[in-house]
Amino acid sequence: VDPDARVEVIQEEEELEEQQNRRRRRQLLLHDGKVMTRDVLVTGRFVVRVTAQSSEIAHSRERLSEVVFGPVGTPRSQYEACSMGKLLLEPAKGRHIHQGVIELHVPVSHQGKNALHYLEDMDEHLQPLLEKELDQYDHIMYCVPEGALSAHNSERWNAFATVGHNRLVMNEPNCLYLSTHIHELGHNLGLVHSGRDGVKYKDKSGVMGYGYSLIGAPLMCFNGAKNWQMGWYHDKAVELDSTLERCGAWKG
Repeated sequence: VDPDARVEVIQEEEELEEQQNRRRRRQLLLHDGKVMTRDVLVTGRFVVRVTAQSSEIAHSRERLSEVVFGPVGTPRSQYEACSMGKLLLEPAKGRHIHQGVIELHVPVSHQGKNALHYLEDMDEHLQPLLEKELDQYDHIMYCVPEGALSAHNSERWNAFATVGHNRLVMNEPNCLYLSTHIHELGHNLGLVHSGRDGVKYKDKSGVMGYGYSLIGAPLMCFNGAKNWQMGWYHDKAVELDSTLERCGAWKG
């Protein structure tokens, strides 16, 4: 391409507006490093129960729906509680989506395959079952049978997600674990890991650090830094300038 050439990208106004809306729902208006969520934000999400060429998820579609969208001890209930009602996760709707879960058969072996490459296979076979493009959904959670390798080709892995993107992949049985769900969805919402003493995952004060292999527990939220980034409590926050001299005691 001629370096002096000018390349113009022309998009319809409605298409640009839809892209902006999707970006707002998924990244919650990242602004100056903070996620602005003062208003109630409803996002659509669905779970993909994957059947590989020779393996199947042990848990039924109804069970997955229950652990993700149920009223207590689920990602749906916990995000609502942690955000003080400012982030609501609702099951997406579609012809093949039932109670927030869709069945997907991928006629490709996942055994020993890098999960990132297997994600491409799953995306390819999922798209024909949907009414919208994959990127038009707020969150898509793949629950895959054990056997695939991690993104770093390890046999032992729990889940992975991309910061600011809308996909997360969980290796069975992690599809049932509450802290894993909240952690990986946190990546989709723009959050990175929480560590301590230079050790990743060592922070136990929030779900972006240490994880628990438990169903419906513990009922944890994020640490102070992540809560501030999400912007859920800005209407209850006070900022102080530590460089200014203050007289008297601070109260409040």
